[in-house]
Amino acid sequence: MIGAVLAAALLMQPGSPAQGSTLEHGERLASAAHTLADPAREQPFHILILGDSHHAADHISGAFRARLQATHGPAGRGVLPAALPYEGFTVRQATLGFSGVRAVPRRDGDQSAGLSGFVGVAQPGARLDISTEPAAEFDRLTVCYLAEPSAGVLELSAAGQTRQVFADAPFPEPRCERLDLAAAASFGSLAVRDARIRIFSWATTTRTGGGVTVSNLGVIGETVRSLLSRDGRVLRAEMDAYRPDLIVLAFGTNEGFERDFDAAEYGGSYREALALLRSAAPGAAILAVGPPDAAMTRPDLYYDSIDQAIDYCFPLTPDELANYDALVAGRDTGLERWYAPPALGQVREIQRRVADEAGVAFWDWEARMGGPCSVDRWFREDPPAARGDHVHFNRLGGDRIGGWLAEDLLAALRRGAD
Repeated sequence: MIGAVLAAALLMQPGSPAQGSTLEHGERLASAAHTLADPAREQPFHILILGDSHHAADHISGAFRARLQATHGPAGRGVLPAALPYEGFTVRQATLGFSGVRAVPRRDGDQSAGLSGFVGVAQPGARLDISTEPAAEFDRLTVCYLAEPSAGVLELSAAGQTRQVFADAPFPEPRCERLDLAAAASFGSLAVRDARIRIFSWATTTRTGGGVTVSNLGVIGETVRSLLSRDGRVLRAEMDAYRPDLIVLAFGTNEGFERDFDAAEYGGSYREALALLRSAAPGAAILAVGPPDAAMTRPDLYYDSIDQAIDYCFPLTPDELANYDALVAGRDTGLERWYAPPALGQVREIQRRVADEAGVAFWDWEARMGGPCSVDRWFREDPPAARGDHVHFNRLGGDRIGGWLAEDLLAALRRGAD
């Protein structure tokens, strides 16, 4: 058994080429294609990415944004969380500052979370600042918040202009307000006066001139079920304010690592998520993105740090998949290697099938990377493009993936506009 695994692994060395475009049913993006190609278009073309940790960092989405804006022009930095969602959070094209505001995730009991997955609980005196690069200058500053009894006052400021928004209301209600500027700005701020305000998200964009905005709102550890547990009223208010032309739905990695994965339940959840997005943003096209290749080893090996010494990868065989729990319990030596989590392939195929049934385009991320065990090859490149956890990507890998996604999407949109 081990000999066969090693022989196969030797055929999977770094540098194996990835295949061409893996975007399926690009014709289903026709509405977005015609909007982007319209020569009379003045409004920015907004792409909204909702997903897990792969899109929480701005590696993949940053490269994706740069490629699209190089082709069609910039239109601001886009939608952002209203507080620091986790330590080390950074974005491309801008520097953010948060003072006096705390991020409360949905899973901690705050069911009002919307697109970002977080609520920024801002105390009196709180301030949110953004300083952008020239390519991300903006002339519109938007904020979405909860109007409720005894809420404070929000001040939106940029380019010498200020607008006060009174958040006090007799009943809780999600609202979005904006400040339109007379000239482009590279610095803007939100300040909270008088009393606490719960802020869902904020955005810097342009009003006219075309261009492309890409907003990445990934949340570490989330699944597509997490999207379903967010507040539908908040989602609809934000969608109305930010008006995405294309929504990229990019969950699946965390589901693929679940030991008690339920295929039937997951298919229903994914179907429901697509329906939710269509209801909240009826004018937007949707692109479903399957999870990338990822790898794990026999679970007990992580605790002993032996995983660091494993230097080959080979997919689970049908027999190993059928008897996986028993093999893990018996510490089978054949599992002392890297392999895709048992449920990951099921997740990908369920997403593909449900997207097809719903008339939604699909991008096969794993196939674009080079298929099974490609993440292991990426990790062994010099310099590496994937991290040692065999799940996440560094900036080099993110640049590669974001470039491929932009390339495949642009090709599909060009065909759809013909």
